[in-house]
Amino acid sequence: MPARRDLNVYRGDTWTHEVRFVDASENPINVSAWTFASQVRRKWNGDIVVPFAVNAVNAATGIVVFSVAAPDTDIDPGFFRYDVERSQGGTVETVVAGRLVVTGDITQ
Repeated sequence: MPARRDLNVYRGDTWTHEVRFVDASENPINVSAWTFASQVRRKWNGDIVVPFAVNAVNAATGIVVFSVAAPDTDIDPGFFRYDVERSQGGTVETVVAGRLVVTGDITQ
C-alpha cells in the first residue's frame, strides 16, 4: 500500500511539497534510479485536471519535491485525488497517494 499524504493547495498559487523517502530504520533511500509519474483527477477515472511534477532534488538522500505552477492551480476549488508512482527496472509501484484539496482564493 502506498503512503497516504493529503495535500492542500491555494487556488492560483505556485505550490511545492517535499517528501523524503526512508527505509524502516529511518535511513534515506537513494532514489536516483527511480523515475516518477503522477496525475491529479477529480475521480479515479476522470480527466487529468492538474499537471503534477515530481522531481528528485537530492536523490542520494531520498528528497523528492511535488510541485504545481501557479497557472495550473487556477481551477475550481474542490477535492481531488492524486498518486505518485515510481518505476525502476520494469517495476512500477505507487508510493504516495491521497487527497488534494484546492481552496478558493480571494485575490484573483
